[in-house]
Amino acid sequence: MTSSGKIQRHRLRHGYETGEIEKLWALKDTEPVRDESVEDQCEKLDGCDKDICKLDRWLVSKISLHLKIPSKEMDNKRDLFTYGIDSLMVVQIMADLQSALGHSLEERLFYEYPTIEKLAAYIACEAPVISETPLKLPSDRITPVSDDVLEISAKETVVLDEIDEQYYRFDKFPKYIEWSNRLALWESLGIRNPYFQVNNGMAGSTMNINGSDLINFATFNYLGLSCDSSVCNASIDAIKTYGTSVSATNPITGLTPLHKKLERVLAEFLNCEDSLVLPSGFGTNETIVGTLVGSGDLIVHDLYMHMSAVQGSLLSGARKITFPHNDWEALDAILKKERAMYKKVLILIEGTYSMDGDIPNLPKIIEIKKRHKALLMIDEAHSIGVLGKNGGGVGEHYNVNRSDVDVWMGTLSKAIGSCGGYIAGSKELIKYLRLTTPGYIFGTSITPANTAAAIASLETIKKEPYRVARLHYLSSLFLTLAKEKGLNTGTSNGTAIIPVIIGDSIKTLKLANAIFDRGILAMPILFPAVSEDATRVRFFVMANHTEEQIHYAVNTAHEEFLKLK
Repeated sequence: MTSSGKIQRHRLRHGYETGEIEKLWALKDTEPVRDESVEDQCEKLDGCDKDICKLDRWLVSKISLHLKIPSKEMDNKRDLFTYGIDSLMVVQIMADLQSALGHSLEERLFYEYPTIEKLAAYIACEAPVISETPLKLPSDRITPVSDDVLEISAKETVVLDEIDEQYYRFDKFPKYIEWSNRLALWESLGIRNPYFQVNNGMAGSTMNINGSDLINFATFNYLGLSCDSSVCNASIDAIKTYGTSVSATNPITGLTPLHKKLERVLAEFLNCEDSLVLPSGFGTNETIVGTLVGSGDLIVHDLYMHMSAVQGSLLSGARKITFPHNDWEALDAILKKERAMYKKVLILIEGTYSMDGDIPNLPKIIEIKKRHKALLMIDEAHSIGVLGKNGGGVGEHYNVNRSDVDVWMGTLSKAIGSCGGYIAGSKELIKYLRLTTPGYIFGTSITPANTAAAIASLETIKKEPYRVARLHYLSSLFLTLAKEKGLNTGTSNGTAIIPVIIGDSIKTLKLANAIFDRGILAMPILFPAVSEDATRVRFFVMANHTEEQIHYAVNTAHEEFLKLK
């Protein structure tokens, strides 16, 4: 027990499981109570109710396995996303469900019917059935979860001829089939695939795609620095001196004087004690999260957190809970309930959310993290170089003490005009990460060219503050004009990301293609990146756009939007 009389639950449990704590008393001569099986309970029902019951119990067992929580703790009336379900889990669970049912289902159902009770009822009684395969769920292969023990029973013998092709042939993978069908549908409707197009030049305010010059709202070169001559020349000079690659990891001769200078310049720009750089922004989140927390810890992240951080959370081994987007009160409520049961707790949020262009209430979240003795990590991929008078990010935007945030993460590939990711914070944090982070220790260092480009970009931002001011002005102009036209821009506010929300995948694709044909490049964002009722064409504003380009883009989007109705 602690000095205050609280039970040290983790030590107590460990002692019980390892036998270090002597058993003083136990139930004797009692018959175990047999839980009524899924079949026993469901067979008592008739018709649709029987199918609902089977689906309900199957979903409870399957989802509890993904969440690593006891099935008895699952509430079939509770919103699944409050448990920590994310888009990756949705894809996995729906693939298993489609395999069990023998017919296809749209993943959007998970978002339209977000409780087990509603989802089971809709699928069993109302969802269109593509085949006549009877409902037969593999409940015989799932053992209900008891306490924290997760078990999946397996058949004693496996006949190789009975293994479904979807488990060893790529062309039979459910996701492959789903996307093939989706692309075929677009083709049948005469809709051009807008993805994977080749850019024939720089990602400036205009781009050349397939021989056509277009006004570019599809890339996140917010300050135009990846096209800037001084940044490009710095990269060329670095290649002449250090070659195209350092050809080594960071601990083994992978660092040049440029790398050390970039760490100093980044730390100074962010008002932090130190920083380190990795060659991939996505990889930075993926490797850092698992270095900070693991088994026995808890991650609580915003529902709209980037997939890189979600993937890092899944790989970390920590338990993961999602809180509703930008809802600091929900975050506080989760920590009040859960904090005492875990060692470390990591809160994950973004400085600017890439799909909606909105920002968190950072002062409130800092207050919550301090009160609950948690760690706070902020992904500033889309806020560094954008928010704040000097482009210092969400920390400068709110004028917070940078040391109040434990981990400042960001990318070099957006406003900073290079490629890679970084972590900034206290000198103790950075020293710890240098010695323990797999992606830093075992990954080849960022290239000399990208290192030099990042340094030149940061120095340019400091010397030419008009770039950030210009970006703020043009972003505000775009948002104001779009709202005046009645376009749905969601919660975008004060950032360079402005969505035009349509809420229908086919219409969204048609809008993106229509404005493309009129000289504007902006990409459609579809399910599962967002829910079906939130599909949108997303616009990234750049500091080197002209006012005429902004007016033309908004007017054109509005005109083509009206044609969709």
